[in-house]
Amino acid sequence: MSNTSIQRCIEILEFIENNSWQQALTQYGIKKEALKDYLRKIAREKPNLKPKIDAIRAEMLPPNQTKMQSDKEPIESFETDFNEKAGTGKIDSTSTKITTVEDAIDFSEVDTDVWEYYRSKVNHWDVTMKLKKSDGTEEPKTVTNYQITVWFQRKVKNFIEEGLLSLLNKFEEKAPTFKTPIVNPSTEPCMVEIAIFDQHLAKLCWRRETTTDWNLKISRDSYVYSFVDLLTKANHLRGNSIEKIVVPLGQDFFHIDDASNKTPKGKNELDVDDRLDKIFSTGVEALIHCIVEANKIAPVEVIYSPGNHDQSSTYFLCKVLEAYFKNSESITVDTEPEIRKAIAFGNTFIGFAHWQKKNVDPLATIFSTHPVYGKLWGNSKYKEVHTGHFHKKDETSFLPVITDRAVMIRKIPSLTGTDFWHYEHAFVSNTRMAECYIYDKESGPAGYFTSVYKEDIEK
Repeated sequence: MSNTSIQRCIEILEFIENNSWQQALTQYGIKKEALKDYLRKIAREKPNLKPKIDAIRAEMLPPNQTKMQSDKEPIESFETDFNEKAGTGKIDSTSTKITTVEDAIDFSEVDTDVWEYYRSKVNHWDVTMKLKKSDGTEEPKTVTNYQITVWFQRKVKNFIEEGLLSLLNKFEEKAPTFKTPIVNPSTEPCMVEIAIFDQHLAKLCWRRETTTDWNLKISRDSYVYSFVDLLTKANHLRGNSIEKIVVPLGQDFFHIDDASNKTPKGKNELDVDDRLDKIFSTGVEALIHCIVEANKIAPVEVIYSPGNHDQSSTYFLCKVLEAYFKNSESITVDTEPEIRKAIAFGNTFIGFAHWQKKNVDPLATIFSTHPVYGKLWGNSKYKEVHTGHFHKKDETSFLPVITDRAVMIRKIPSLTGTDFWHYEHAFVSNTRMAECYIYDKESGPAGYFTSVYKEDIEK
Protein backbone atom coordinates (compact mmCIF):
# COMPACT_ATOMS: atom_id res chain seq x y z
CA MET A 1 0.00 0.00 0.00
CA SER A 2 1.51 3.33 -1.03
CA ASN A 3 2.14 6.19 1.39
CA THR A 4 -0.45 8.25 -0.51
CA SER A 5 -3.12 5.57 0.06
CA ILE A 6 -2.25 5.31 3.77
CA GLN A 7 -2.50 9.06 4.22
CA ARG A 8 -5.88 9.13 2.50
CA CYS A 9 -7.21 6.31 4.71
CA ILE A 10 -6.00 8.04 7.87
CA GLU A 11 -7.51 11.32 6.71
CA ILE A 12 -10.89 9.63 6.21
CA LEU A 13 -10.60 7.88 9.58
CA GLU A 14 -9.92 11.18 11.38
CA PHE A 15 -12.87 12.80 9.61
CA ILE A 16 -15.22 10.01 10.76
CA GLU A 17 -14.02 10.37 14.38
CA ASN A 18 -15.01 14.04 14.35
CA ASN A 19 -18.16 13.59 12.28
CA SER A 20 -19.78 10.34 11.09
CA TRP A 21 -19.22 7.64 8.51
CA GLN A 22 -22.32 8.80 6.61
CA GLN A 23 -20.86 12.29 6.28
CA ALA A 24 -17.55 10.79 5.06
CA LEU A 25 -19.32 9.24 2.07
CA THR A 26 -20.46 12.69 0.96
CA GLN A 27 -17.25 14.50 1.91
CA TYR A 28 -14.98 12.15 -0.08
CA GLY A 29 -17.44 11.13 -2.80
CA ILE A 30 -17.17 7.41 -2.10
CA LYS A 31 -19.63 4.56 -1.63
CA LYS A 32 -20.17 2.55 1.52
CA GLU A 33 -18.33 -0.51 0.17
CA ALA A 34 -15.36 1.64 -0.81
CA LEU A 35 -15.24 3.05 2.72
CA LYS A 36 -15.27 -0.50 4.14
CA ASP A 37 -12.34 -1.32 1.85
CA TYR A 38 -10.41 1.73 3.11
CA LEU A 39 -11.00 0.66 6.70
CA ARG A 40 -9.80 -2.89 6.00
CA LYS A 41 -6.62 -1.56 4.38
CA ILE A 42 -5.73 0.79 7.21
CA ALA A 43 -6.43 -1.94 9.79
CA ARG A 44 -3.79 -4.11 8.09
CA GLU A 45 -1.24 -1.30 7.81
CA LYS A 46 -1.85 0.29 11.24
CA PRO A 47 -2.83 -2.44 13.77
CA ASN A 48 -2.82 0.13 16.60
CA LEU A 49 -5.85 1.80 14.97
CA LYS A 50 -7.87 -1.42 14.77
CA PRO A 51 -10.04 -0.73 17.89
CA LYS A 52 -11.21 2.57 16.38
CA ILE A 53 -11.82 0.91 13.02
CA ASP A 54 -13.79 -1.98 14.57
CA ALA A 55 -16.03 0.53 16.32
CA ILE A 56 -16.72 2.36 13.06
CA ARG A 57 -17.38 -0.87 11.18
CA ALA A 58 -19.83 -1.91 13.90
CA GLU A 59 -21.70 1.37 13.46
CA MET A 60 -21.95 0.71 9.72
CA LEU A 61 -23.72 -2.64 10.17
CA PRO A 62 -27.51 -2.98 10.48
CA PRO A 63 -28.68 -3.02 14.17
CA ASN A 64 -29.26 -6.78 14.29
CA GLN A 65 -25.67 -7.46 13.15
CA THR A 66 -23.75 -4.97 15.30
CA LYS A 67 -23.09 -7.24 18.25
CA MET A 68 -22.08 -10.21 16.16
CA GLN A 69 -19.67 -8.24 13.99
CA SER A 70 -18.07 -6.16 16.71
CA ASP A 71 -17.73 -8.97 19.25
CA LYS A 72 -17.17 -11.75 16.69
CA GLU A 73 -19.98 -13.73 18.28
CA PRO A 74 -20.04 -17.33 16.99
CA ILE A 75 -22.34 -17.78 14.05
CA GLU A 76 -24.16 -20.86 12.78
CA SER A 77 -21.57 -21.74 10.13
CA PHE A 78 -18.78 -19.76 8.52
CA GLU A 79 -15.84 -21.30 6.66
CA THR A 80 -13.09 -19.90 4.42
CA ASP A 81 -10.76 -21.85 2.15
CA PHE A 82 -8.02 -19.95 0.29
CA ASN A 83 -5.31 -21.79 -1.65
CA GLU A 84 -2.30 -19.50 -2.18
CA LYS A 85 -0.62 -21.83 -4.66
CA ALA A 86 -3.70 -22.39 -6.82
CA GLY A 87 -4.79 -18.77 -6.55
CA THR A 88 -8.37 -19.66 -5.63
CA GLY A 89 -10.54 -19.05 -2.59
CA LYS A 90 -14.03 -19.66 -1.24
CA ILE A 91 -16.31 -18.48 1.56
CA ASP A 92 -19.24 -20.60 2.82
CA SER A 93 -21.64 -19.00 5.27
CA THR A 94 -24.95 -20.12 6.76
CA SER A 95 -26.32 -17.52 9.12
CA THR A 96 -29.30 -15.46 10.20
CA LYS A 97 -27.03 -12.44 10.59
CA ILE A 98 -24.81 -12.45 7.49
CA THR A 99 -27.34 -11.67 4.78
CA THR A 100 -25.34 -10.35 1.77
CA VAL A 101 -22.20 -11.16 -0.16
CA GLU A 102 -20.68 -7.90 1.11
CA ASP A 103 -21.37 -8.95 4.73
CA ALA A 104 -19.63 -12.29 4.13
CA ILE A 105 -16.55 -10.61 2.61
CA ASP A 106 -16.50 -8.04 5.41
CA PHE A 107 -16.74 -10.68 8.15
CA SER A 108 -14.01 -12.84 6.59
CA GLU A 109 -11.63 -9.84 6.40
CA VAL A 110 -10.25 -11.24 3.12
CA ASP A 111 -7.54 -9.03 1.64
CA THR A 112 -9.31 -7.44 -1.35
CA ASP A 113 -5.99 -6.07 -2.61
CA VAL A 114 -4.98 -9.65 -3.28
CA TRP A 115 -8.29 -11.45 -3.92
CA GLU A 116 -11.30 -10.56 -6.04
CA TYR A 117 -14.61 -12.38 -6.12
CA TYR A 118 -15.95 -13.43 -9.50
CA ARG A 119 -19.02 -15.50 -8.57
CA SER A 120 -21.50 -15.76 -5.73
CA LYS A 121 -24.66 -17.62 -4.79
CA VAL A 122 -27.24 -16.62 -2.15
CA ASN A 123 -30.11 -18.78 -0.87
CA HIS A 124 -32.47 -18.05 2.00
CA TRP A 125 -35.35 -19.74 3.83
CA ASP A 126 -37.55 -19.06 6.84
CA VAL A 127 -37.31 -21.06 10.06
CA THR A 128 -39.78 -20.82 12.97
CA MET A 129 -38.32 -21.31 16.44
CA LYS A 130 -39.87 -21.37 19.93
CA LEU A 131 -38.31 -18.81 22.24
CA LYS A 132 -38.77 -18.81 26.04
CA LYS A 133 -40.04 -15.63 27.61
CA SER A 134 -39.05 -14.36 31.06
CA ASP A 135 -42.23 -15.81 32.56
CA GLY A 136 -41.35 -19.28 31.32
CA THR A 137 -43.83 -19.40 28.50
CA GLU A 138 -42.86 -19.93 24.87
CA GLU A 139 -43.66 -17.89 21.81
CA PRO A 140 -42.91 -18.66 18.15
CA LYS A 141 -40.49 -16.48 16.20
CA THR A 142 -39.69 -16.72 12.52
CA VAL A 143 -36.16 -15.93 11.34
CA THR A 144 -34.53 -16.07 7.92
CA ASN A 145 -31.46 -18.22 7.31
CA TYR A 146 -29.08 -17.10 4.58
CA GLN A 147 -26.71 -19.48 2.79
CA ILE A 148 -24.00 -17.54 0.98
CA THR A 149 -21.13 -18.91 -1.13
CA VAL A 150 -18.51 -16.61 -2.64
CA TRP A 151 -15.76 -17.74 -5.03
CA PHE A 152 -12.49 -15.80 -5.33
CA GLN A 153 -9.48 -15.68 -7.59
CA ARG A 154 -6.12 -14.08 -7.00
CA LYS A 155 -5.74 -10.76 -8.74
CA VAL A 156 -3.17 -10.91 -11.52
CA LYS A 157 -0.28 -8.71 -10.51
CA ASN A 158 -0.28 -5.85 -12.95
CA PHE A 159 3.40 -5.14 -13.53
CA ILE A 160 2.56 -2.26 -15.85
CA GLU A 161 0.38 -0.52 -13.25
CA GLU A 162 2.95 -0.89 -10.49
CA GLY A 163 6.20 -0.38 -12.32
CA LEU A 164 5.65 1.45 -15.59
CA LEU A 165 4.84 4.86 -14.14
CA SER A 166 8.02 5.01 -12.06
CA LEU A 167 10.06 3.74 -15.01
CA LEU A 168 8.61 6.40 -17.31
CA ASN A 169 9.24 9.12 -14.75
CA LYS A 170 12.84 7.99 -14.43
CA PHE A 171 13.33 8.10 -18.20
CA GLU A 172 11.61 11.48 -18.45
CA GLU A 173 14.09 12.89 -15.93
CA LYS A 174 17.23 11.20 -17.24
CA ALA A 175 16.54 10.55 -20.92
CA PRO A 176 19.91 10.61 -22.71
CA THR A 177 20.66 12.84 -25.70
CA PHE A 178 21.64 11.20 -29.00
CA LYS A 179 23.52 12.67 -31.92
CA THR A 180 21.51 13.13 -35.08
CA PRO A 181 23.16 11.20 -37.92
CA ILE A 182 24.20 13.26 -40.94
CA VAL A 183 22.45 11.92 -44.04
CA ASN A 184 23.51 13.27 -47.43
CA PRO A 185 22.50 10.64 -50.00
CA SER A 186 24.85 10.65 -52.99
CA THR A 187 22.41 8.43 -54.89
CA GLU A 188 18.63 8.04 -54.85
CA PRO A 189 17.47 8.14 -51.20
CA CYS A 190 16.13 4.89 -49.79
CA MET A 191 14.34 3.59 -46.73
CA VAL A 192 15.30 0.40 -44.90
CA GLU A 193 12.81 -1.75 -42.98
CA ILE A 194 14.17 -4.20 -40.38
CA ALA A 195 11.35 -6.77 -40.32
CA ILE A 196 11.64 -9.11 -37.32
CA PHE A 197 8.13 -10.38 -36.63
CA ASP A 198 6.72 -12.88 -34.10
CA GLN A 199 9.81 -13.02 -31.91
CA HIS A 200 7.92 -14.52 -28.90
CA LEU A 201 10.71 -13.40 -26.61
CA ALA A 202 9.55 -15.34 -23.54
CA LYS A 203 8.53 -18.59 -25.25
CA LEU A 204 9.97 -21.77 -23.77
CA CYS A 205 10.93 -24.69 -26.03
CA TRP A 206 12.93 -27.84 -25.25
CA ARG A 207 14.92 -29.42 -28.07
CA ARG A 208 14.36 -33.01 -26.88
CA GLU A 209 10.61 -32.42 -26.97
CA THR A 210 10.16 -30.13 -30.00
CA THR A 211 13.53 -30.26 -31.86
CA THR A 212 14.37 -26.62 -30.96
CA ASP A 213 15.58 -24.84 -27.83
CA TRP A 214 14.16 -21.39 -27.11
CA ASN A 215 14.18 -19.31 -23.96
CA LEU A 216 14.55 -15.68 -22.89
CA LYS A 217 18.33 -15.55 -23.40
CA ILE A 218 18.33 -17.39 -26.74
CA SER A 219 15.49 -15.21 -28.01
CA ARG A 220 17.11 -11.96 -26.91
CA ASP A 221 20.45 -12.93 -28.47
CA SER A 222 18.85 -14.04 -31.74
CA TYR A 223 16.89 -10.80 -32.07
CA VAL A 224 19.93 -8.60 -31.49
CA TYR A 225 22.11 -10.78 -33.75
CA SER A 226 19.66 -10.68 -36.67
CA PHE A 227 18.89 -6.98 -36.21
CA VAL A 228 22.57 -6.03 -36.31
CA ASP A 229 23.22 -8.51 -39.12
CA LEU A 230 20.48 -7.00 -41.30
CA LEU A 231 21.56 -3.49 -40.38
CA THR A 232 25.19 -4.21 -41.31
CA LYS A 233 24.20 -5.70 -44.67
CA ALA A 234 21.92 -2.76 -45.47
CA ASN A 235 24.60 -0.26 -44.54
CA HIS A 236 27.15 -2.10 -46.69
CA LEU A 237 24.82 -2.13 -49.70
CA ARG A 238 23.18 1.27 -49.47
CA GLY A 239 24.83 3.11 -46.59
CA ASN A 240 25.41 6.27 -48.58
CA SER A 241 21.73 6.54 -49.55
CA ILE A 242 19.80 5.40 -46.45
CA GLU A 243 17.48 8.23 -45.45
CA LYS A 244 15.40 6.40 -42.84
CA ILE A 245 15.26 3.08 -40.97
CA VAL A 246 11.84 1.70 -40.05
CA VAL A 247 11.41 -0.82 -37.22
CA PRO A 248 7.93 -2.42 -36.90
CA LEU A 249 7.55 -3.38 -33.22
CA GLY A 250 4.88 -5.57 -31.67
CA GLN A 251 3.76 -8.56 -33.71
CA ASP A 252 3.93 -10.89 -30.68
CA PHE A 253 7.32 -9.57 -29.59
CA PHE A 254 6.94 -10.59 -25.91
CA HIS A 255 4.77 -13.74 -26.27
CA ILE A 256 2.74 -12.91 -23.12
CA ASP A 257 0.62 -9.95 -22.05
CA ASP A 258 0.54 -10.43 -18.26
CA ALA A 259 1.52 -12.80 -15.46
CA SER A 260 -1.32 -15.23 -16.22
CA ASN A 261 0.80 -16.69 -19.08
CA LYS A 262 -2.30 -17.07 -21.26
CA THR A 263 -3.34 -15.54 -24.56
CA PRO A 264 -5.58 -12.51 -23.84
CA LYS A 265 -8.62 -13.62 -25.87
CA GLY A 266 -8.43 -17.40 -26.20
CA LYS A 267 -6.96 -17.92 -22.70
CA ASN A 268 -4.68 -20.63 -24.09
CA GLU A 269 -1.91 -21.80 -21.75
CA LEU A 270 1.55 -20.72 -22.97
CA ASP A 271 4.97 -22.22 -22.34
CA VAL A 272 6.85 -19.30 -20.77
CA ASP A 273 10.41 -18.77 -19.58
CA ASP A 274 10.98 -16.55 -16.53
CA ARG A 275 8.97 -13.79 -14.84
CA LEU A 276 7.10 -10.92 -16.45
CA ASP A 277 9.25 -8.17 -14.96
CA LYS A 278 12.47 -9.78 -16.22
CA ILE A 279 10.91 -10.46 -19.63
CA PHE A 280 9.80 -6.85 -19.97
CA SER A 281 13.13 -5.36 -18.90
CA THR A 282 15.05 -7.75 -21.20
CA GLY A 283 12.92 -6.63 -24.14
CA VAL A 284 13.42 -2.95 -23.30
CA GLU A 285 17.20 -3.31 -23.06
CA ALA A 286 17.44 -5.29 -26.32
CA LEU A 287 15.37 -2.76 -28.25
CA ILE A 288 17.29 0.22 -26.89
CA HIS A 289 20.56 -1.38 -28.00
CA CYS A 290 19.23 -2.12 -31.49
CA ILE A 291 17.66 1.29 -32.02
CA VAL A 292 20.83 3.08 -30.90
CA GLU A 293 22.85 1.02 -33.39
CA ALA A 294 20.41 1.85 -36.21
CA ASN A 295 20.48 5.55 -35.32
CA LYS A 296 24.22 5.64 -35.96
CA ILE A 297 23.37 5.14 -39.65
CA ALA A 298 20.13 7.09 -40.16
CA PRO A 299 17.03 8.44 -38.38
CA VAL A 300 14.86 5.66 -36.93
CA GLU A 301 11.07 5.34 -36.91
CA VAL A 302 9.61 2.69 -34.56
CA ILE A 303 6.07 1.65 -35.50
CA TYR A 304 3.80 -0.05 -32.97
CA SER A 305 2.04 -2.93 -34.77
CA PRO A 306 0.51 -5.27 -32.15
CA GLY A 307 -0.02 -9.01 -32.33
CA ASN A 308 -2.64 -11.24 -30.70
CA HIS A 309 -0.45 -12.44 -27.80
CA ASP A 310 0.73 -9.20 -26.22
CA GLN A 311 -1.09 -6.13 -27.46
CA SER A 312 -0.88 -4.29 -24.13
CA SER A 313 2.66 -5.20 -23.10
CA THR A 314 4.14 -4.20 -26.48
CA TYR A 315 2.18 -0.94 -26.34
CA PHE A 316 3.77 -0.16 -22.97
CA LEU A 317 7.14 -1.19 -24.38
CA CYS A 318 6.71 1.52 -27.01
CA LYS A 319 5.73 4.03 -24.31
CA VAL A 320 8.97 3.25 -22.45
CA LEU A 321 11.03 3.64 -25.64
CA GLU A 322 9.24 6.91 -26.39
CA ALA A 323 10.25 8.26 -22.96
CA TYR A 324 13.83 6.99 -23.26
CA PHE A 325 14.36 8.60 -26.68
CA LYS A 326 12.44 11.82 -25.93
CA ASN A 327 15.59 13.95 -26.31
CA SER A 328 16.47 12.51 -29.72
CA GLU A 329 15.48 14.46 -32.82
CA SER A 330 16.21 11.50 -35.08
CA ILE A 331 14.34 8.70 -33.25
CA THR A 332 10.54 8.63 -33.20
CA VAL A 333 8.38 5.99 -31.52
CA ASP A 334 4.76 5.49 -32.56
CA THR A 335 2.43 4.85 -29.61
CA GLU A 336 -0.95 5.18 -31.32
CA PRO A 337 -3.12 2.26 -30.12
CA GLU A 338 -4.66 1.42 -33.51
CA ILE A 339 -3.88 -2.21 -34.36
CA ARG A 340 -3.10 -1.67 -38.08
CA LYS A 341 -0.58 0.92 -39.20
CA ALA A 342 0.73 2.31 -42.48
CA ILE A 343 3.46 4.65 -43.72
CA ALA A 344 4.48 6.10 -47.07
CA PHE A 345 7.99 6.65 -48.35
CA GLY A 346 8.18 8.45 -51.68
CA ASN A 347 6.04 6.45 -54.09
CA THR A 348 5.63 3.42 -51.80
CA PHE A 349 2.82 2.62 -49.36
CA ILE A 350 3.50 0.00 -46.65
CA GLY A 351 0.81 -1.31 -44.32
CA PHE A 352 1.43 -3.42 -41.20
CA ALA A 353 -1.06 -5.90 -39.76
CA HIS A 354 -0.92 -9.01 -37.59
CA TRP A 355 -3.33 -10.76 -39.91
CA GLN A 356 -4.61 -14.00 -38.36
CA LYS A 357 -6.68 -15.07 -41.36
CA LYS A 358 -5.35 -17.00 -44.34
CA ASN A 359 -7.55 -14.97 -46.68
CA VAL A 360 -5.72 -11.69 -47.30
CA ASP A 361 -8.30 -10.25 -49.70
CA PRO A 362 -9.79 -7.73 -47.19
CA LEU A 363 -6.44 -6.01 -46.54
CA ALA A 364 -6.53 -3.91 -49.71
CA THR A 365 -9.99 -2.61 -48.86
CA ILE A 366 -9.12 -2.00 -45.20
CA PHE A 367 -6.15 0.22 -46.00
CA SER A 368 -7.47 1.91 -49.14
CA THR A 369 -10.68 3.04 -47.38
CA HIS A 370 -9.05 4.09 -44.11
CA PRO A 371 -9.75 7.78 -43.32
CA VAL A 372 -6.02 8.54 -42.91
CA TYR A 373 -4.12 5.72 -44.59
CA GLY A 374 -6.44 5.86 -47.60
CA LYS A 375 -4.86 9.18 -48.62
CA LEU A 376 -1.37 7.68 -48.44
CA TRP A 377 -2.64 4.73 -50.46
CA GLY A 378 -4.11 6.95 -53.17
CA ASN A 379 -0.91 8.97 -53.52
CA SER A 380 1.35 5.90 -53.81
CA LYS A 381 2.38 4.07 -56.96
CA TYR A 382 3.64 0.95 -55.15
CA LYS A 383 1.59 -0.72 -52.43
CA GLU A 384 2.60 -3.41 -49.93
CA VAL A 385 1.18 -4.91 -46.73
CA HIS A 386 3.42 -6.81 -44.29
CA THR A 387 1.74 -9.37 -42.03
CA GLY A 388 2.85 -11.73 -39.27
CA HIS A 389 1.26 -14.47 -37.15
CA PHE A 390 1.97 -17.57 -39.27
CA HIS A 391 5.77 -17.57 -38.73
CA LYS A 392 6.21 -18.48 -42.41
CA LYS A 393 7.15 -16.77 -45.63
CA ASP A 394 3.79 -17.78 -47.04
CA GLU A 395 1.42 -20.27 -45.47
CA THR A 396 0.34 -22.05 -48.65
CA SER A 397 2.58 -21.40 -51.64
CA PHE A 398 5.90 -20.47 -50.04
CA LEU A 399 6.30 -17.70 -52.61
CA PRO A 400 8.01 -14.47 -51.53
CA VAL A 401 4.81 -12.47 -51.94
CA ILE A 402 1.13 -12.73 -52.74
CA THR A 403 -0.14 -10.21 -55.28
CA ASP A 404 -3.74 -9.15 -54.80
CA ARG A 405 -5.27 -6.25 -56.74
CA ALA A 406 -1.83 -4.72 -57.43
CA VAL A 407 -0.93 -5.02 -53.75
CA MET A 408 2.05 -7.08 -52.60
CA ILE A 409 1.12 -8.99 -49.43
CA ARG A 410 4.28 -10.12 -47.68
CA LYS A 411 3.95 -12.70 -44.93
CA ILE A 412 6.99 -12.13 -42.76
CA PRO A 413 8.78 -15.20 -41.32
CA SER A 414 9.99 -15.60 -37.74
CA LEU A 415 13.12 -16.54 -35.81
CA THR A 416 11.19 -18.15 -32.96
CA GLY A 417 11.53 -21.77 -31.89
CA THR A 418 8.84 -24.45 -32.05
CA ASP A 419 6.92 -24.94 -28.82
CA PHE A 420 5.03 -28.10 -27.88
CA TRP A 421 1.64 -26.93 -29.18
CA HIS A 422 3.01 -26.14 -32.64
CA TYR A 423 5.06 -29.35 -32.71
CA GLU A 424 2.05 -31.43 -31.65
CA HIS A 425 -0.02 -29.93 -34.48
CA ALA A 426 2.79 -30.46 -37.03
CA PHE A 427 3.49 -26.75 -37.63
CA VAL A 428 7.21 -27.42 -38.01
CA SER A 429 8.22 -26.63 -41.59
CA ASN A 430 9.06 -22.95 -41.29
CA THR A 431 12.52 -21.57 -42.08
CA ARG A 432 13.65 -19.46 -39.13
CA MET A 433 14.78 -16.06 -40.37
CA ALA A 434 14.32 -12.30 -40.28
CA GLU A 435 14.15 -9.96 -43.28
CA CYS A 436 15.23 -6.52 -44.42
CA TYR A 437 13.50 -4.54 -47.19
CA ILE A 438 14.87 -1.60 -49.15
CA TYR A 439 12.68 1.00 -50.88
CA ASP A 440 13.90 3.73 -53.19
CA LYS A 441 12.06 7.03 -52.85
CA GLU A 442 11.15 7.24 -56.52
CA SER A 443 11.37 3.73 -57.94
CA GLY A 444 9.86 1.88 -54.98
CA PRO A 445 10.79 -1.68 -53.87
CA ALA A 446 14.51 -2.18 -54.49
CA GLY A 447 15.06 -5.61 -52.97
CA TYR A 448 15.25 -7.59 -49.76
CA PHE A 449 17.58 -9.98 -47.98
CA THR A 450 17.44 -12.25 -44.95
CA SER A 451 19.20 -13.15 -41.74
CA VAL A 452 18.84 -16.85 -41.03
CA TYR A 453 18.69 -17.97 -37.39
CA LYS A 454 22.28 -18.20 -36.20
CA GLU A 455 22.13 -21.81 -34.94
CA ASP A 456 20.73 -22.97 -38.28
CA ILE A 457 23.73 -21.43 -40.03
CA GLU A 458 26.18 -23.20 -37.72
CA LYS A 459 24.61 -26.67 -38.11
